[in-house]
Amino acid sequence: MVIENFIDHGHLGTLHQAPCTVITPPAFEGVDFTTRYQLTRQWAGGRTITSEISVHGRALGAGVVSAGLGNSVQVVATLLPVPIDPGIVRIRIHTTVAIHPTRFPSGQVTRVPLRLLASALNQGTLWSTAKDVAKDNPIWHYTRYEPHPRLAKGDGPIGALRRWASQFYPDATGMPRGC
Repeated sequence: MVIENFIDHGHLGTLHQAPCTVITPPAFEGVDFTTRYQLTRQWAGGRTITSEISVHGRALGAGVVSAGLGNSVQVVATLLPVPIDPGIVRIRIHTTVAIHPTRFPSGQVTRVPLRLLASALNQGTLWSTAKDVAKDNPIWHYTRYEPHPRLAKGDGPIGALRRWASQFYPDATGMPRGC
């Protein structure tokens, strides 16, 4: 369910108030999947920011989202769903922000030391990511596994993602199908 959110572009605008334009449709190869899209969000003070998001997922249960804000700021958010009991998953969130001062054309970056600025941006990214995940929790709470779900027209590539993810489900011997 966590990984499906990265390619369920329709829900980004509806649930997260972040309209999405697909740049590169999802592609699945081996244990990896990738996609790229442009996301528009309104932030504090009414400022609207549009950023290009590159999603890279590896295996099932881990999602890494990398977002570039212009050429100078790189944001990485990692969502790690960890099963802790049958039917109960805890989601661990890790964020990192890097600022590349050499990519600022004017040479003058900011009056705030970059280390402090990156730390503040990282705290904001972590808070924002946790807030977005919290919006999905009520939906996940009432969702159940359906081996052959009825997908709506707007569900997009979720069927392809589920076929890709099936390689990680155990077969009759208990081994993942990909082994």
